[in-house]
Amino acid sequence: MPRPAPVQQPRISWWGHTWRLAVVGITSLVLFAIQVSELGRTLPDGTWTWDPANDARLWVDLVVGLVTAPLVLFRRRWPVAVALVLSVVSVFSTVAAGPAMLALMSLATRRRWREVAVVLVPTGLATFVFEAFFSSTELGMPLLVYVALSLVITALFVAIGYYIGARRELVGSLLARAEAAERAQHAREEQARTGERNRIAREMHDVLAHRISVVTMHAGALASRTDLTPDQVRDAARVIEDGSRAAMRDLRSVLGVLRDGDPGVGAAEKEPPQPTLAVLDALVADAREHGPVDLVLPLGGRAHDDPLVAQVPEEVSRAAYRVVQEGLTNVRKHAPGAPTVARVDVTPGEDVLVSVVNIAPASPPPSGTPSGLGLLGIRERAELLGGSARAGARPGGGFALEVRLPWPA
Repeated sequence: MPRPAPVQQPRISWWGHTWRLAVVGITSLVLFAIQVSELGRTLPDGTWTWDPANDARLWVDLVVGLVTAPLVLFRRRWPVAVALVLSVVSVFSTVAAGPAMLALMSLATRRRWREVAVVLVPTGLATFVFEAFFSSTELGMPLLVYVALSLVITALFVAIGYYIGARRELVGSLLARAEAAERAQHAREEQARTGERNRIAREMHDVLAHRISVVTMHAGALASRTDLTPDQVRDAARVIEDGSRAAMRDLRSVLGVLRDGDPGVGAAEKEPPQPTLAVLDALVADAREHGPVDLVLPLGGRAHDDPLVAQVPEEVSRAAYRVVQEGLTNVRKHAPGAPTVARVDVTPGEDVLVSVVNIAPASPPPSGTPSGLGLLGIRERAELLGGSARAGARPGGGFALEVRLPWPA
């Protein structure tokens, strides 16, 4: 089975280049110093002196290394060629050993064994030939043992390169997954936002049609009836004025959410208008089957009998109902059985404040990552009405959802 293509090599910062080249330079300097000490002679009195017979060998080491070492700067552009040249040259030049080490590890990070083999085979042969015919040092070990030791050191560099490459692939794949998850989350949020806007628009469309029909009916009566008294004309005109104002307000809401025509949905498949606060008692009664829920209303009675609740404009009442519905749904999903308080405060002409607060559940919540799309829809609905929404964990445990919906002018 073929290996998947490795991830693209990451860019290296100027500091990354600097410390790598510094390590390479120090390594070459140390190895060159060791070479110089080995090429000298130790006198009978124990002092060390330079052997002029090794001048040519030392100059070849130095010149070849200085000429080929700059190739390491191109190890990413031509990884195989640079690693091959420096690895073979390092057999004859200690100055080139540091750059060869870096080039070999850089090649190994690509994790392509054929490329590594192309470099290791000629390097092993060059090491054997050099030690067999040209080496002037005596290490006190057989030739094959020395060659094997050299190959083990080379294999260590390759293993380090493979490890670095594996880490890069892992980090790259994790970053790709994180980016994909973030894009998917954004798509889900946008889909939820669009769905919420379409839902609101469909609701307002039905209400708007009703208001326009009422206005049309009264306008038609004024146009066709000539026997109406001034009071009746005044009452009909007032109904037309109120209905027109309400229709314009609803029309602004529909245009504000940019309703999608949704041509593929038939009349029978359209969603019914969203319930209002008047039927909040039924919603809370259903929620009490899953845990204790208290409903607090402005006058402390039932929602359908509360005169302040009845004064809430229809679009605001629908949004407030949705807030309570979403809050109780979240409690049932993430804190089942936790005592909950749903509160609706009404200040006519100003704001409608809705909150759903639960304390920490007795048992740990179910595992799983919440999507947060329902709260996103609540925030979208509140902002379209000019209000605000806030949700988050409480300091003492539990969760709170608080929404402010302004009273339309």
